[in-house]
Amino acid sequence: MGLTMKERKSVVSEIAKRYKKASKKCHPPC
Repeated sequence: MGLTMKERKSVVSEIAKRYKKASKKCHPPC
């Protein structure tokens, strides 16, 4: 699937947000 740079950045930021939320729940990472 071909993503433009803007799309890729937005996807990466979304994943980063989710990862930060998850890391707060279980630290150190599961």
